[in-house]
Order: sequence, then structure tokens, then C-alpha cells
Amino acid sequence: MLALPLPPLKPCRFLERKNRFLVASDVGPLHLPNSGRMAELLLPGSPCFYHPRVTPKTVGRLLLLESRGVLVGVDASLANRLLELLLKEGVFGSLADLRN
Repeated sequence: MLALPLPPLKPCRFLERKNRFLVASDVGPLHLPNSGRMAELLLPGSPCFYHPRVTPKTVGRLLLLESRGVLVGVDASLANRLLELLLKEGVFGSLADLRN
């Protein structure tokens, strides 16, 4: 089983999107590092996971959201690190095979 390099997470519930980078949750305002619309994911009451890190405007950073029983990464900054990990672990086969 592949372990994802995530910081310690706490559960919460999504309430609403305030702007491109801020959401309201049941634990307080959270930074959402993703400017995409994600209207099909960001539904009121959806279970989420966040990394607690208090700043002047937020109580943490939203990383994962549950949609239809599946955890979805909503932090756009994690995509490159995740792909690097998957490539190193050989999930897609060898790098030489991918280049051809």
C-alpha cells in the first residue's frame, strides 16, 4: 500500500465557499489552495479533512474532500508531489516505458 505524504489531518464539514481561496467549515475558515470552481465537489455538509495551521484569517488548509464515498484531493499544490511519488514507486511502470 502506498502511503501519501500528507501532514496530520483533522476532520471537518464543508459549509460554503467564500471566495476563490477561502471556505467556511464547521471548524472555522479554511484556506483552499485551488482556484477552480469545483461546484460538483464543494457541496454543503460534505465531509472534509484539513491541516490545522492557524493564520490571521484561517484555522487551517483544506486538503481532502469526500465525494460519493471517495476522498478527492482539493489542494492543487499537492498534485506534483503526488505524481512524483507515484512515478518513483513505479505505479505507472518504468520511466523508460513511459517515455516511449
